[in-house]
Amino acid sequence: MSKKETIIPLAFVALSLFFIAVSAMVYLSGGKSKKWVARKMRIGGILLTMTAFSCNSSQQVKCYDTAPLNYMSLKSSAEKGIEINIDTNNVLIGSISGRHGTDFSFCLTDKAGKSIQKDFVLPVDSAFNSDYEDFKLAIDKKISEGKYQLKLYASSPKGQDSIQPQNEFKIIIKHE
Repeated sequence: MSKKETIIPLAFVALSLFFIAVSAMVYLSGGKSKKWVARKMRIGGILLTMTAFSCNSSQQVKCYDTAPLNYMSLKSSAEKGIEINIDTNNVLIGSISGRHGTDFSFCLTDKAGKSIQKDFVLPVDSAFNSDYEDFKLAIDKKISEGKYQLKLYASSPKGQDSIQPQNEFKIIIKHE
């Protein structure tokens, strides 16, 4: 445990006890002593500042952040890319959270960005009707081995040209 991890909680406890004592003095003076009220405000401000700094880290989710609409992800994503043996399984499973709309699609592109396949993303339970939905998409079994980019859209395949993809994944297709 570092000095910082020891000193900050002790300082917070000490300031809290001092704040309670000063609050008692403000109460006993009936709130008429400007000196005690000023001390209480100063210590309260320091406590609020310490609380704000101790609670806000870059990894913490803030309650004021709104969840993105139509956030699409795949169940089997990997850092180097999703490997698919197209001969045994050409279906990928994913999910949509914050679903808004009923048309969802994907586009598979090669290294040059040329579209290889565009098609609809289908709901696993046969209808997009709740806030969180599982979906599936089928990659054409005739696609040759190689590295591709899979882009997920919150539109029909025809509307993909006018919007940005919701998410993108590297796909490695193999034939075995």
